Amino acid sequence: METLQSTPEALEKYARICYDYCEKAQKILQEQDDPSPITGWAREVIVYAKHLGQFEHMLGAAYVVTRDMAECLFDHPRLLLELKETELEILEYIEAVEHHDLEITDDLRAEINTLCHNIQAADEGRWEVIDEQLGDDEPEDDDGRYDAWA
Repeated sequence: METLQSTPEALEKYARICYDYCEKAQKILQEQDDPSPITGWAREVIVYAKHLGQFEHMLGAAYVVTRDMAECLFDHPRLLLELKETELEILEYIEAVEHHDLEITDDLRAEINTLCHNIQAADEGRWEVIDEQLGDDEPEDDDGRYDAWA
């Protein structure tokens, strides 16, 4: 990936790229096409959103693209965790700038804690303690595991 610029034009370009990735991801899911490109787009959104989040006037865009891409990402718990942690960083910066706590920040922290718990449980093979509340209701495999946590 190129060295990121900080000019107003570059920041707008990065935001537009992220918005486009989110729109493409949503379209893929709606049309039930192959979702494999979404993973790469999510990784790029993380990079761009972290950069955009350094500029007060771009915080809204950075938040929206991380939130929207997270809604399109399935079966990649670690990448989803990284995306949600980026979203949290942006929300915390928004709170600092506005001198106001946002209720959604606490909800996001709880989601991140659940993701961390689930990833650790999956790594340890403790499938029975995975909290399904965060994820979609995927059917279990023959061995009782959920695909996303394998």
